[in-house]
Amino acid sequence: MRLFLLFILFFSSAGLRAQNTYELPAIADAVVGFHDGFNSDDSNYGSADHFSGISQPSAAGFGENTARSLVQFDFSLLPAGSTIVSAHLNLYGRGPHGAGVAESIGNTGDNVSLLQRVTSPWNEFTITWNTKPSTTEENQVTIGPVTALIEDMSIDVTQLVQDMMTDPASYGFALRLVTETPTRNLAFWSREASDPAKRPTLTVVVSGCQEATFAVMEDAVIGFHDNFNSANQNYGTADHISATSQPGVSGGENASHSLIKFDFSSIPTGAVIQSAYLDLYGRGPYGPGEGGEAGNIGNNTAYLERVTSNWAEGTVTWNTQPSVTGQNAVLLPASTAAIQDYLNIDVTQLVIDHLTDPGSFGFKLRLVEEEPTNSIAFWSTDGADATKHPSLTVTYNCQGIGIVETQEQEIAVYPNPAHSVIGMRLPTSGSTNVVSIINCLGEVVTSLDIATTSTVDVSNFASGVYVVKCSTDGITRFGKFVKL
Repeated sequence: MRLFLLFILFFSSAGLRAQNTYELPAIADAVVGFHDGFNSDDSNYGSADHFSGISQPSAAGFGENTARSLVQFDFSLLPAGSTIVSAHLNLYGRGPHGAGVAESIGNTGDNVSLLQRVTSPWNEFTITWNTKPSTTEENQVTIGPVTALIEDMSIDVTQLVQDMMTDPASYGFALRLVTETPTRNLAFWSREASDPAKRPTLTVVVSGCQEATFAVMEDAVIGFHDNFNSANQNYGTADHISATSQPGVSGGENASHSLIKFDFSSIPTGAVIQSAYLDLYGRGPYGPGEGGEAGNIGNNTAYLERVTSNWAEGTVTWNTQPSVTGQNAVLLPASTAAIQDYLNIDVTQLVIDHLTDPGSFGFKLRLVEEEPTNSIAFWSTDGADATKHPSLTVTYNCQGIGIVETQEQEIAVYPNPAHSVIGMRLPTSGSTNVVSIINCLGEVVTSLDIATTSTVDVSNFASGVYVVKCSTDGITRFGKFVKL
């Protein structure tokens, strides 16, 4: 599991500290125990469907049946550089989980228990009582007593998770009874529960993401108007940004695209973009002589594309317009009103592309169907009402700033985020790489045996965060990716 070693760092930012909530599925859990008279202290119970602290009379009629449990989560799913605001471990009551151990196994007796931080590695499918990992009592959490036979719990483990994020020698939680003498028991479902909704999860609220709102640095309309020799004219001071195809007042066509540019220099190098949303405000008709109906009319579905060559607001014209790429273009649906705001346009991937490609110079707005009579129009930065000017809100975190990462156990997954296909670089040793891709509910979406380097089609996956789990020669490694 990739772990983060974090240092306290303060940023001067134009934005706000944002908080995000993440629901992490368990990536491994296991019961470890011994059962007097059954020589079970070397047995592995990684596939047990319960997560328990147990001290019961042995079914053999003498001695004891005692168990503890372990559970682990992948904190690399959290934005790098985040500060833990709160963390709650969600466990769901299991109730009786087998005969022969006690008459009423479930939650029984004085079952006050402890959640402790695990401080040495363990493997879900090989761990036993005799090889159980070390734990620490530092900031341990006390649970119970729980009197109901079956009870769900959401346990505040904020300090434990903060400790895990700052100490790379952390490997999840251990559950054990305070007093391990019969008859006591605390029982929850494990991640092997048949009902995905009953599997352990960790709800983590983090801060550390920056949310910045960017005003437009430059914008301009570029266009031509047949019979008016306007293809060489500059319209950088127009109070609208529009994509237009109108009949010319003297015949022919009056067509336009628009350009818009933001200054992203305040976003730290290496920042990871969480989201980016563009707000455009409806302009409506903007003057006679340009078709008489300019505003939102016709089949005005439009593209937002990334600009790939430089331009200047005060000089750009139709004839000198910059180049663009259709990669990850955003489609604006046709309007439903003559004046219509388009708020929260998701341009996340366009901004990611912009920041990763230095040959990027903003966005271009153009119609999908450039033929009369179609038009879509918004206010530009030259509009009289500043509240109607375009704006772009970007939420990002600061990966690589004030952070050291250990990645010895990580699988490289690319691209990340992904649209349709991911590639993976897997260990070179070992005869077989058994790979599972796990969704946010802890469900295995696909499992396969693959070579050192391979690709997987994820085009049919639902949007969200996925864990990649790879087992090679008894060693388990993890990666993650976001499916857009």
